[in-house]
Amino acid sequence: NLRRLIEKGLAIRDYWSLGKEDQKDDKYIVLVVDQFGGRGNILNFNVGDGVKFALPNVFWTRLSGKYGTTFFVKDNGVDVAVENAVEAIVSCLRSEDGFCTSPPDQGQSLKSLGFK
Repeated sequence: NLRRLIEKGLAIRDYWSLGKEDQKDDKYIVLVVDQFGGRGNILNFNVGDGVKFALPNVFWTRLSGKYGTTFFVKDNGVDVAVENAVEAIVSCLRSEDGFCTSPPDQGQSLKSLGFK
């Protein structure tokens, strides 16, 4: 389920009541795009415990470092950074292994996965 909310920082987690101890669904990914006025890495992730086996913390660090840097965003734009990050996540979760420690070189096209 892909949802978009414009909000500052990780307050989004509270908005959807994510990460609470009594929460039944611990399989969630919140992608936060924060441009910091053009400084720093723009991609941040908040990931539920149910996703961390398939995509451990090192994956998120590498994904953010690959597509969230000011250099990548300057050359490709914010939209491409977000699209590539989402495609990498989907590609890893749908891979035969269902596990990644590094983002793949090329993700599947979102259109081929039914997104418009």
